[in-house]
Amino acid sequence: MTQSGPLRSRLGIATLVLAAALCAAAPAPAQEAGAPAAQAAAEAVPMDPFFVAQAVAWALRGQRDAGATNPATFAAGGRPPPDPGMRAGHMRLDRIALDPVQRVLGEAGSRVLSGVISQRSALGFRADSSFITRYHAAGARLVIEQTAAEPLYTPLPQVEFSFVAAADLRPDLLRPPYEPHSLKAYLLNHAADLDRPDRTPRAYVAVVLGMDRLAPGDRLSLRVSDTADGTGGRSDGMVRLDRQGWQAAALPLAFALQAPPRLFFKAVLTAADGHERVIGTFSNMVTRRPATN
Repeated sequence: MTQSGPLRSRLGIATLVLAAALCAAAPAPAQEAGAPAAQAAAEAVPMDPFFVAQAVAWALRGQRDAGATNPATFAAGGRPPPDPGMRAGHMRLDRIALDPVQRVLGEAGSRVLSGVISQRSALGFRADSSFITRYHAAGARLVIEQTAAEPLYTPLPQVEFSFVAAADLRPDLLRPPYEPHSLKAYLLNHAADLDRPDRTPRAYVAVVLGMDRLAPGDRLSLRVSDTADGTGGRSDGMVRLDRQGWQAAALPLAFALQAPPRLFFKAVLTAADGHERVIGTFSNMVTRRPATN
């Protein structure tokens, strides 16, 4: 798989009370003159920002506790609402990228932290979120006062292609409610083996899975053509699936694997403004499993 490109955010920080804190924020020093010893000790612990970000990641998945080893807790009103797409994607924390911690002028001990949380499922689905939070140390605990978070969307989503014999495909997998993990797990066990193909023409279903959550208004579709150029192609009988931004498309067609005529299956991403582009292409005549993008 290829790596996704830069991410785009729609986080409206300016509408938050936290924005006022950011306007009066400055990089937090390792220790403030005159600060209580306990506060200085807490600031010296480099894991504090990670604990706060981890707690936010768990909250986005709708989990109440970030674990016994995490000292971060949420004050009343400080917890972000669960992200439905995180639950639909069965996410687990993958990595965290943090901006420098900022201190709030005039409020000793309060800190503002922002960054990007990347979460990934066991089967490779990915979701990213930007967040901003304000917190303070209270003894051995880290109290998160306010949090805002919003999904990030990559402009070049990764996709995966599979061919499965139509007779072998469970029809319920292509009906709502779409369950991304169930479909991918099934394809891993039932997709046609491209290294040992049946060169006899038969009915197949070509399936493209979006491995990144798509932005609202974006649509993933699958088209087949005798040329790899452009976004054009046939899509008769195509089924589109969408659950909280996780999308897939399936196209039934009779053809042979590793035998002419050569067909090109195109994953086409249509943006909310109608602009179309190909984000992945695969063929029935290949020597290995599909590569993405």
